[in-house]
Amino acid sequence: TETKNEYWFPVKETGGMVDASPTGTLNIVPLKDSLQLSFCPNISIHDSLIVRSGETTVLAEFIQLKPMQVYQKTISLADADAKVLKVNIGQHLLSYTSDIEENRVARPTATPAGQDFNSAEHLFRLAEDLNSMRNYDEALKSYFACLEKEPTHSRALAKVAELYYRKAQYKVALGYAEKVLENNTYDGNGNFIYGVILKALGDLTNAKEGFMVAVRSMEFRSAAYVQIAGIYLQEHNYGKAKEYAEKSLDYNRYNVTAYEFLGTAFRKLNRIDEARETLETLLEIDPLNHYAHFEQYMLDPTTETLSTFTSAIQNELAHETYLELAIEYANQGLIREATQVLEQSPDYPVVNYWLAYLIRESEPDKSEKYLNKALEMSPLLVFPFRLETIPVLAWAQEQNASWKSNYYLALIYWKILQPEKAKTAFDKCGDAPDYAPFYISRGLFIQKNNFDIETAGKDFEQALKLDPKEWRTWFYLSSYYLNTGAYNKSLEISKQMYAKFPGNPVVGIAHTKSLLNTSNSHECLKVLAEVNVLPAEFANAGQGIYERANLNIALDFIEKKKYKKAIKFINSSKGYPENLGSGAPYEPDNRLQDYLSAFCESELGNQGVADQYHQQIIDFSLTHRSSGGDLFNNYLAVGLLIAQGKSDEAKNYVATWEKEQNYLRNWKIAGGTSNPQVRWVLAKYYNEEEKAKNIEYKVETNQPASKFNILLRAINLIEK
Repeated sequence: TETKNEYWFPVKETGGMVDASPTGTLNIVPLKDSLQLSFCPNISIHDSLIVRSGETTVLAEFIQLKPMQVYQKTISLADADAKVLKVNIGQHLLSYTSDIEENRVARPTATPAGQDFNSAEHLFRLAEDLNSMRNYDEALKSYFACLEKEPTHSRALAKVAELYYRKAQYKVALGYAEKVLENNTYDGNGNFIYGVILKALGDLTNAKEGFMVAVRSMEFRSAAYVQIAGIYLQEHNYGKAKEYAEKSLDYNRYNVTAYEFLGTAFRKLNRIDEARETLETLLEIDPLNHYAHFEQYMLDPTTETLSTFTSAIQNELAHETYLELAIEYANQGLIREATQVLEQSPDYPVVNYWLAYLIRESEPDKSEKYLNKALEMSPLLVFPFRLETIPVLAWAQEQNASWKSNYYLALIYWKILQPEKAKTAFDKCGDAPDYAPFYISRGLFIQKNNFDIETAGKDFEQALKLDPKEWRTWFYLSSYYLNTGAYNKSLEISKQMYAKFPGNPVVGIAHTKSLLNTSNSHECLKVLAEVNVLPAEFANAGQGIYERANLNIALDFIEKKKYKKAIKFINSSKGYPENLGSGAPYEPDNRLQDYLSAFCESELGNQGVADQYHQQIIDFSLTHRSSGGDLFNNYLAVGLLIAQGKSDEAKNYVATWEKEQNYLRNWKIAGGTSNPQVRWVLAKYYNEEEKAKNIEYKVETNQPASKFNILLRAINLIEK
């Protein structure tokens, strides 16, 4: 926040790291009677440093630093108990204060009590969150839930129209857009998506009408004007295209698409100098803009300008860049330009499909050659995904029926959440493909959409027959057996897979899953010791398997009353081996380990140590009641409180926890009391044993090697 011409950055208590880009980073470490400063600037510093303890200045000096040069200083504090420390570097350059009140944010950050968690507005906000995370299927369900509560909720209707547009279901989308306009014919959002949909349907007159109304809303003004400019390009009305591109720039001078269309309009109007000037401005904003480079080539078609255009495309999938640019031209009716772009592209099946489609009327013989070439090329690493490619592939299939065209169509329909159309396209391929990834793709699609699971298994088996030298064919077949509960078959496949590809971390982890689910915990740990997983976000599967394998072995030793050996494996289960790619969290949930350790120590006669473990379980549960860790471990804390004669505390704990879990469920922040783990803990506490047994049965059946099943095994063993 900006206060009194100084910039303050909140940190914990009297120390911490302040990152004030682009200025630099200030690290403050409070010692017993001194203060240690470390400052690393991102820019040259020629300014003063002032440190105050309370209201007393304890240091004032001039500093000169080059970028990335670290400045360190330890300052003695006469008043070591000063509650407020302030550090100022330069005039409004970088400031720090330990005064929490001075940094406190005043704006509301919490939802007040008493609001309706099932209101249309909350359901809409929930849908918006899902939509922003690209979870479009779940977002659509939440938008519909909102509309059930409030059928005229215009923003939800517009979003549903947008999502159906994403699914290429344009007529369905149009129906929802029209409902928005029935409520308010001047709604900016509704008119904008209405125009977008009609443009996709080829109704340019009514599309323009929608965009013309959308410009009344400042939110959509620049975007709507540029859409109108694009329509005028399609209609070869380049004067109007220029006019509306310029209007778009009046309201957003960084609208890249508006500059692109303006440059094209000037070129088509033969206003060459203005076209060049526009493209130069665009390249100042976006130096790597491929549209601008290609337009420069169109203005001056020489070897040099063509080289400038092609040499700038250096990405790994260059053909996708050419396709994106060509489709942008094609969407504005600029077929000649789109064709010329694709003629510069690296060879790729989808590029050839598009070339065949674009010149199907002007050069039919050449079009046929491009289509044949597309069909002859290998489908390896070909993943079409754009909506605009659907009619291209549909046309190609009419000209020359091929499983490849249907396969590519299936991939697009799968991506845009049209499973029935994807299934139809996959089914049309039959067993004609001699390409293993096709069968993997179809098998995964069947699994994820809950179609005939046995058919998925046959596809994975066929993939392995076609390409036994590829690790993925083994991996997906092993995973299929694992997911369908055929654990011994999964192990049979994973053993062969691991023998063939021992250095592959994905293979290694898959094999350990099979070993763990078939009670081969010792062998599982041996394999894990040989696996090397690179650290990455969510790369925690290996550590989870490591933990469960150790706990299973520990329970085996407890059954044999070999408690010291059990403790060794319990302690190992808390580890985070470096080779498994996952670091330890700040506060790991070791309540299950503490429960087992307490039992072992008690059996060994070390009741004091056992009591310490019990207290650790209670302490962790009280501070992490509804967040962090495994929710089923709350059962252990409740049981210990009751065993210690603290029934009232246990009752209050459960009541508060249940209330929190209901809140999480109601507001759809987390599963809450709809989570089987939570329902099981509550059922056990309220002595609803039949309900608890039903939950246990489902978990045991679906997840035999889960931590929850390990907990159940531990409870049955220890409570006996």
